[in-house]
Amino acid sequence: MEKTMLSQDSRSNQSTRALRYLLPASLAILLVAAAVFGFRAWQTARQAADEARIAEMQAEAMAAIQDRWGIRIEQVAATADGGLVDLRYTITDPDKAIFIYDDINDMPKILTEDSNVEIAINNLSHEHDLEFGQMYFIIYRNVAGAVKPGGLVTVKVGDLSIEHLAVES
Repeated sequence: MEKTMLSQDSRSNQSTRALRYLLPASLAILLVAAAVFGFRAWQTARQAADEARIAEMQAEAMAAIQDRWGIRIEQVAATADGGLVDLRYTITDPDKAIFIYDDINDMPKILTEDSNVEIAINNLSHEHDLEFGQMYFIIYRNVAGAVKPGGLVTVKVGDLSIEHLAVES
């Protein structure tokens, strides 16, 4: 009988020891998992807030460019196997848009955000009969392949600019 009680006591001690280590380990794993999931949720919320802030800034900049220059930037794309950059814009006010062709400094320029390289047109041989709602384009030489698909650029028109535009391919 004493042997069976000893055996039960020894099993009881083993169970108690196992619980003593298993319970804190389980709690630690749960806390780490909660921290990881909480951090990921915070990152996702922060990224969404950043994207919303950037979209708002871009909309404000676009409205300013439309008001001042009568154009709406539609797309920046690396083309011709990365050798050229295609900037597409729509005319929203032909009477204002015609003035971007008067001074080379007012023509749209593209500034890469990672390497700070400016891509600009080097002559004013552009003449158009601009039509409302019509999309036009400017093709730039991609200096040293600075503009890359998926990269971010700033488009400047005169003294106004739109930042963080994604380059398409």
